[in-house]
Amino acid sequence: MVYSGVPAEMFLANKDPEGDLAIIKNAIENIKKIMPEKLVLISTVAVYPKPNGVDETDVIRTEDLSAYGKNRRYLEQWVEENVKDHLIVRLPAIYGIHMKKNFIYDYIHVIPAMLNQAKYEELKEKDPFFTKYYTLQDNGFYRCGNLDKEDAAKLREYFKRVGFSALNFTDSRSVYQFYALKYLWAHIERAMKLGIRKLNLAVEPLSVQEVYAYLNGGQFVNELAKEPFDYDFHTIHAEEFGGANGYLFSKEQVLGDLAEFVKEQTEELR
Repeated sequence: MVYSGVPAEMFLANKDPEGDLAIIKNAIENIKKIMPEKLVLISTVAVYPKPNGVDETDVIRTEDLSAYGKNRRYLEQWVEENVKDHLIVRLPAIYGIHMKKNFIYDYIHVIPAMLNQAKYEELKEKDPFFTKYYTLQDNGFYRCGNLDKEDAAKLREYFKRVGFSALNFTDSRSVYQFYALKYLWAHIERAMKLGIRKLNLAVEPLSVQEVYAYLNGGQFVNELAKEPFDYDFHTIHAEEFGGANGYLFSKEQVLGDLAEFVKEQTEELR
């Protein structure tokens, strides 16, 4: 059984740690009911307090983790202790068809998937056109509904006009590891064949500025935090998957995959 039923919205988990932990405990109860002979748990790089220069052999200090990371490490530990035949797969920043998260999705679609109360009110003051597409959720955020091509085009034009888009949520200095979801099942199968219990799907990292320049040919400057994100976790299994230097794919391979994906998805929006 492959289990990937835990929400991936980090900011929501950190806003409501207890609610997030309840979701994790419910996941454990669901797994108990099934009790699979073999379990593949889809986890996250966020289980590392500082995901830089670490690999599968590092001991994780949970007291240094955010609620999001701590709760997902709690699930990992339960799997390690209770499911004899298991594989834990840790994902970095993923992108792929139907994935509505991170800088790559924002670069393609421009439209913010969610807005907090302050930003919603600020934009509403400028021009309330967008409000009919957003609905207030129980968590206090406004979520954009499903859009047809015509409405999506109107919203993209709106956000361009008011000088705000989903890209504004990302610090241009941040460094991420962009993993293409299309490789996931092949890597899971390979790991199971090799008898691996824990696999970091680590690819060579890229800064947001590097990605933007490669895709767009221009500059993207958007400094938000004192300390931008800096992801650079490694895997001890790189060579077994055709990679090198602790990475499954090199920077050049990652950029090539990104360019191909962005081109395909952009053409679909037209």
